[in-house]
Amino acid sequence: MSVEEYLKKGYKYFKKSQYHQAMKEYEKAITSEPESSPAWYFMGKTYGQLGEYNKAIDCYRRVIEIDSEFADAWLFMGWSHYKLDRLEKAIECFQQAVKINPQLAVAWYNLGLVYDTLHDHEKAVEYYNKAEELTSSADTN
Repeated sequence: MSVEEYLKKGYKYFKKSQYHQAMKEYEKAITSEPESSPAWYFMGKTYGQLGEYNKAIDCYRRVIEIDSEFADAWLFMGWSHYKLDRLEKAIECFQQAVKINPQLAVAWYNLGLVYDTLHDHEKAVEYYNKAEELTSSADTN
């Protein structure tokens, strides 16, 4: 099977919340093509769904080694750091995500969430507003 076929099969399991089955398919994809950033990315998302955030971060780091402009890998690595209460690391990741893709509203929102957690409500509101602005403009297009 090709990497794409493993990824499709894994994603079908992922959508059904059958994460261990999904992981097996992503492992096959990685074995087949170790430099497949999508395979590492989906493996990271699967670890994240299982609450294994350190393993997810390792996968996202691998994605970024392969493709440093993979904004969603930065986004989800940030989320994993947030879940582990590594707030400064989360900020760095979310900022990198919006640097790559300034239209990524969820990354702006997550920055707001982190700053809310840090009790910097003024900065949080600034980021929430940016996320809202992007979401509103996407809805009108």
